[in-house]
Amino acid sequence: MVDNGDLSVYKYHLEKEFVKNTMTKLATKSSKLNAAIVIYYQEATAQLNLTQNFDLNHFLHVMENLDNPDPCFLALTRIDRALQFTSDNVFGTNGGSRLNTPKIAVLLTHSASSFGLKLFPLRNASESLKQKGIRLLVVGIGLDVEACKQELQDITETSDDLIMVKAFSSLFVFENELVDKICSAIGRLKY
Repeated sequence: MVDNGDLSVYKYHLEKEFVKNTMTKLATKSSKLNAAIVIYYQEATAQLNLTQNFDLNHFLHVMENLDNPDPCFLALTRIDRALQFTSDNVFGTNGGSRLNTPKIAVLLTHSASSFGLKLFPLRNASESLKQKGIRLLVVGIGLDVEACKQELQDITETSDDLIMVKAFSSLFVFENELVDKICSAIGRLKY
């Protein structure tokens, strides 16, 4: 999830609905889910941690009540910090990650600037997730991320782990695809 000043309230709402719908569909496929919510732009923060028992209604409530982005706040989106934070704090020893279970992180981004990626390479930041056996799925949203498709592809395990969506209004078309990719990744992971 991205919380960035260059994202309109409407687009942020579409992104939140995409996440909520995807989790609702996942919950119908598995009763053993656990999920965290990490918001990032310049820094990353956990809005919901794995330490809590997963409750879909609570997850949906937290998603619904996330603050809208501040239109006056502009910052370089630091995907590298989001990846490192997720590795250290969500899947770290105190993050509540369960042993012997598949671990998957889903990155949603709409503002992968090539300038920022040159300063802070994503491949380096994603290594700590890979070393922990965490499968990273990426959803790139909007025309801006098309220029950074290779950098996003480089942080995934396979080319199948990247979904490129041309517009926020098209996100809902990709809900089932993401659910299928998550379920497939769970089946491929050893636990």
